[in-house]
Amino acid sequence: IVPSLRVDHSDYAAHVFINPSRPLDPFGTGVADLKEDYLTSAKTYWRFSPSVALAIPVCRLVQVHGHVGFKYQPPPYEYLYNGWDFVASRIGAGSYWIFGNGALEPEKAIEYELGADVAVAQWLRARVTGYYRKLSNQIGNVHLSASPFSYDIFASGARALDRGIAAQVESSPA
Repeated sequence: IVPSLRVDHSDYAAHVFINPSRPLDPFGTGVADLKEDYLTSAKTYWRFSPSVALAIPVCRLVQVHGHVGFKYQPPPYEYLYNGWDFVASRIGAGSYWIFGNGALEPEKAIEYELGADVAVAQWLRARVTGYYRKLSNQIGNVHLSASPFSYDIFASGARALDRGIAAQVESSPA
């Protein structure tokens, strides 16, 4: 049995709108412009990813293996960052561009694996593994009704499910 713990601290050093529904005029002054004080620092995240793996020899030729783990992954950089002058000009023009979002949360996966390694012959091994992976906080995009114009941003929250069987055969010279 092999337990492990991964600790992540994510600080994207990114900025987000203080009022996403009025990005260019958050205080309702009637002047649509992007100023630095209309932005705030994005949230930072601490995430703990525990996992445990085990391998049990059943006999000389067969070994059963398993794994359970919780994993986090920061979003790709292209989904986090923008040039703010570009954002202001595109929102002000009613653009259909999808903007980065410094408030994206880390993607999360819960994984389960169970399988077996079999020595078919001295020169031939086979491995079969069944897996189930539940994903959350996947990146998608959302449309925000905003003033002066609506816009789209990347957002966390989509879900996915991945399951299947992986097989592998290895041979080596006898």
